[in-house]
Amino acid sequence: MTSAPLPWQAEPLVDALRHQQGHALLVHGAQGAGQFDFAIALARAWLCETPPDDRPQGLACGRCESCHLVAADQLHPDLVVLMPAALRQKLGWRRSADDGEPAAGKKPSEWIDIAQVRAAIEFSTLTRGRGRGKVVVVTPAERMQAAAASALLKLLEEPQGGLRFVLASANPAVLLPTVRSRCHGVRLPTPAADEATRWLAAAGLADADVLLAASGGEPLAALERHALGLDAALWRRLPAWVAAGDGQALARLP
Repeated sequence: MTSAPLPWQAEPLVDALRHQQGHALLVHGAQGAGQFDFAIALARAWLCETPPDDRPQGLACGRCESCHLVAADQLHPDLVVLMPAALRQKLGWRRSADDGEPAAGKKPSEWIDIAQVRAAIEFSTLTRGRGRGKVVVVTPAERMQAAAASALLKLLEEPQGGLRFVLASANPAVLLPTVRSRCHGVRLPTPAADEATRWLAAAGLADADVLLAASGGEPLAALERHALGLDAALWRRLPAWVAAGDGQALARLP
């Protein structure tokens, strides 16, 4: 049986699969709570082809062809993930044809645009590829352009048969109220410090408690900052460098 993608999500994931029957969920929480991981875990469970009686908690089995397709960077024919091109590149997810190629010298977009939502609308009209329903994941939902959010609202209001949505957001207050009102909210908790520290230590972070505190208690933010070169040793030295007006040591950071 496939467990939750992050240890602090196990209970909320099982609870959502057991009790949330609406066609659209809004998964929200702190920036580093792992909304995207949670959204993909939901989609994977909804699309899993193993009989429900063989996975009593509703979790994805991790063995069937559908589970493997979801894990393979959006190759599942019944799953569409709407995300900014810049985030897709950062996560290493397969580039969507609707992302387009950035113009020479321009960075990938930080926004979900109308073309992506139109592609999702077209996807909603297609016959299911594998028969277990269809899922649209939007992440981060607060990065939808205004026109894209309005177009998505129409799809939320009139979902096609078997179509479900997961909107992942760290700032749901900026979403259109009409979009929020059509979604059932699922709040992800920030993990306890000891649990987050153990997880970070297992990921190879030295003095994980220091970097966790420096990241507001958000383990994914701590992991990302560590990957950028901000480790606990550097963080400890920062006050002295600031007091001395020495910025040279920070020059290697983005």
